[in-house]
Amino acid sequence: EQLTAFEVWLEHGSRHKPPPEQLPIVLQVLLSQSHRLRALVLLGRFLDMGTWAVDLALSVGIFPYVLKLLQTTANELRQILVFIWTKILALDQSCKIDLTKDSSFMYFIRFLEMADSAIPSESKAGAAFILSVICNNHPKGQKACASARLIEACLGSLQRGPSNAISGSTTLLTQWLCLCLGKIWENSFELTMVAFQLRITDKLSKLLSSASPNVRAAAVFALGSLIALIKDEKALDLSKDEISDHIRSPERMNEEREVAGLLLSCANDGSPLVRREVIHALGRFAVAHATFIDIGHQATESLSGAYGRNHTRSPSTMSDFTPNSFGSPQSEGHHSAPSANPNQTSNSEGSKRSLQPNSDASKINGKETRIVNVGGVKEEFSITYSQLYQNTLGTIVTAHFDPSPRVTEAAVAVLQSCSFQVVPLKRPAVSQSTSTFSFSPKRKDRTLRFSMSSERLSAMVNLSPGASPLGSRGSSSPFQALSRKSSRSRMESMDSSKARLTDMADHFNVIKTSTEQKDPIQCRIIASSFPKSDIFDMSCKHFASPLLSTGENVFDPTWPENLDPAYVLDRKQRMEESFAIARNICPQGLDHQLAVIESANDKVTALAFEALDDMLYLADAKGSVSVRKMTGPAINRFNLRQKQQGSQKLLSSCNTSYISILNPEYDPLLLAATAEGSVAIYKNTTKRGMQKQVTSFLAIPQVWGKNKHPAIIESNGISSSLYASGCSKPQTVHIWDLQREICTGQITDIDHNILKIYSASEGQPSLLVGCESGSILYYDLRDPRHYIALSEPYDRRLVGMALINNDMQVVAGYANGRLKLFDIRAGAVSKVKDFEGHDSVRSKMTSFAAHRCGTIFSTSSAHSIKLWNTEGQLLSTARPHGNFLPRSGSSIEVLAFHPTRHLIAAGGADSMTSIYCSYG
Repeated sequence: EQLTAFEVWLEHGSRHKPPPEQLPIVLQVLLSQSHRLRALVLLGRFLDMGTWAVDLALSVGIFPYVLKLLQTTANELRQILVFIWTKILALDQSCKIDLTKDSSFMYFIRFLEMADSAIPSESKAGAAFILSVICNNHPKGQKACASARLIEACLGSLQRGPSNAISGSTTLLTQWLCLCLGKIWENSFELTMVAFQLRITDKLSKLLSSASPNVRAAAVFALGSLIALIKDEKALDLSKDEISDHIRSPERMNEEREVAGLLLSCANDGSPLVRREVIHALGRFAVAHATFIDIGHQATESLSGAYGRNHTRSPSTMSDFTPNSFGSPQSEGHHSAPSANPNQTSNSEGSKRSLQPNSDASKINGKETRIVNVGGVKEEFSITYSQLYQNTLGTIVTAHFDPSPRVTEAAVAVLQSCSFQVVPLKRPAVSQSTSTFSFSPKRKDRTLRFSMSSERLSAMVNLSPGASPLGSRGSSSPFQALSRKSSRSRMESMDSSKARLTDMADHFNVIKTSTEQKDPIQCRIIASSFPKSDIFDMSCKHFASPLLSTGENVFDPTWPENLDPAYVLDRKQRMEESFAIARNICPQGLDHQLAVIESANDKVTALAFEALDDMLYLADAKGSVSVRKMTGPAINRFNLRQKQQGSQKLLSSCNTSYISILNPEYDPLLLAATAEGSVAIYKNTTKRGMQKQVTSFLAIPQVWGKNKHPAIIESNGISSSLYASGCSKPQTVHIWDLQREICTGQITDIDHNILKIYSASEGQPSLLVGCESGSILYYDLRDPRHYIALSEPYDRRLVGMALINNDMQVVAGYANGRLKLFDIRAGAVSKVKDFEGHDSVRSKMTSFAAHRCGTIFSTSSAHSIKLWNTEGQLLSTARPHGNFLPRSGSSIEVLAFHPTRHLIAAGGADSMTSIYCSYG
């Protein structure tokens, strides 16, 4: 009767109602074997109501009961007991001490080892969570779990049964297995060596290309934890001799260098969570190897000078490595265009000359080395190692300018812990001479401040073709010891992991703030300023939230909060109906001016309509975005440039070049991209001052001082894809999956620089690439290696292009006012029509846009907007300034169609934006 009464309370009770009177009695019922299972299930439902319920249950004495039950062997109780303990530890992690005392944690290890396919992966993820909490900041728990072979149990769960976690079928379990592994050996020199002996890096490296950002971040955390640090002075005093032996082990040093190489391979991940974990892990490496980081910093000077003398162009860190440099074939996601440029060379001879060591270097077994004294122990420091440390420092400095504030904060903290600082230049330009280091002593402390400008840093993160980024035991490249398949899958991310800055050669210096020589053991003590990892605490919140549901309201963690499915269905239907009308009915013209908007005297650079809410987004050259009703006032205005401490003074102007709306049928998101290749996604943009950055990344690898080409960005909301080119890679198209936040491939070896990219409507697997030669390449994205067709070149600049007539034809506009129609149904881009759209003498074409319905397109000159149908017939001509003489500098440079209606917006250099519709 008491259990039934408690069950009734669970159906109608809540936090705001009186607590259940039956709770103490339910705990007594746990002693009865016949009613135990039902009592535990009801108790689990109560604990799932929130942390207040867990706190209430602990206050009435639940703990000794559930602790005693861990000694039972009843299989039917295993899942519910694991669930109850996840709720308890999600609230109070101090309970882990009691689980360690009497070896109660073995219950969860045995549960994790069970090969029963009937056990859901969510329950095993809960067991991994419990064990990771037991090991979190608890050395006794770490040793006890390791002695019970928890490491082997986690590895077995990663690879066992039909739910192979490495293939990404159970992301929550995989995530917590990685976090559990990282917590087992975190800051333990003995257990990290055990992990190295088990070749953990080989297994974790496969997860760096997972479809889930949380899994990738957890794998990075586990790899970074392999670099053992010392928690504090007290921990050092307890086992100083043991720590000293581990630190001076050449085997450990090489293993940690291999880990750093894996971390560098994912430094340009699309997820800010992953990038922050990478910076945190690389920070552990930089702190542990502080002496070598300083040597790599000093070696940058001679490297930069050599690059300046011997290179006609600056290679983009690892992006100019040939695949053979890693002993592996070309990456599967790296595809070539129809004709490669045979004139490109690697300049390997000049690169080799640039890496000559200092005069005190020697040649041992064919390798350039120098002898370094580390804590009284002399170690051979090869040029290969020097490049690894230079790339590590370069990646951390690059993260100082990351689009995500959280990544920037971590990078600043890591640099501070390593006694480095990025500061703005006080002089207008950097001296071209880079042959010697410049330094000046302070007044009293005699601390040397070594200066490393961005010009030298740009050279620092560049490696020569054929050089290996890191060393390995008995092999030319540690990647040869890894899976060749995983090496190929990481090539693209490695291509850009150390070069993600815009053109800032005259804006900052990287200085060494202290030359104090620390003992290698002292270097590994974690400083108070060192950043903390986010992934563990963030993941723990999952088990603190409600996980059970009954009836029709099934909990879906991927569904947006406070979003009614009926509301979403209604929006979808409205969009489909509106789009069908736009496709089936061609307007007579779009020359009726609906509204005129002035955008604060700033040049309009990008426009976007929201599909259903009559919203217009305007972006300007200063990085500001204005959200307003089409015929009403402004709703919100904000700047895309993040206000980051220290970085704000170093950033160049934020020129927004592209915006679009994602998820219009759900909760609309704003995607904004800058001319430097930075992409950010925002939510709540229609609420004044409430906008929030959801994610951000650099879509194109950057090379400092070498980004002379603006970024070309195109997105497809239906397929959740983004295509990017320009900057340091003007002849490459990078393909991003926005849902997985990962670069899925590249289209390379295009003969000419890319000017335009157009993605097919309705998610069709077609992509148009327009080059500065005037030619248009047509790709089938199902197999990017097999392009469909290439149009003939044209000696005028391409302004824009689009797919029309159900993606069967291509229309292109050129700067001289010519419009060309191409047919692509015959497997070739054959010209159908060529006619004049604008007078090439009086008014050249300035912008081009096409409606996603594929039936109309528009072009503009300096002072007119023309609308065309797919037959090339002129439908209307609009003049934003009337027939009077326009103002100076008032040319139209941006056109944008409404996605589902016959509306067009036109903006220009005079900060005025006009919206046009058809009559009536």
